[in-house]
Amino acid sequence: MAIHATMSEPIRKDPNLSLATQQASSILNELMGDSDIEVQADWELHDFGGKDLVRLTLGNGTERASSAFRATELNERDYMLRRLNRLLGEHLQKRLHTVVQSLPYETVAHGADK
Repeated sequence: MAIHATMSEPIRKDPNLSLATQQASSILNELMGDSDIEVQADWELHDFGGKDLVRLTLGNGTERASSAFRATELNERDYMLRRLNRLLGEHLQKRLHTVVQSLPYETVAHGADK
């Protein structure tokens, strides 16, 4: 499994939120497919100005990408598919950028010539 999901205690205690975040994590796994890339998905419930929002943070230890969702959005599969695809893409792009930056200049600048 490429996605390792955790849920905060308030989400685990709410059966509807727990189920919705589990389903969203399944969508993330579908998007990752057979990839060997490991991604941590942390689901947390936050109060943003009197509104409860679920924040998903994708990470791998160094790179992170996050987004907040209303509880009702978590139950809209097509909507979540688009949002999670975008968020996962953002996270993977950050990871790729870090890998490319760590390569020696000669490898990056002349890699196609070798």
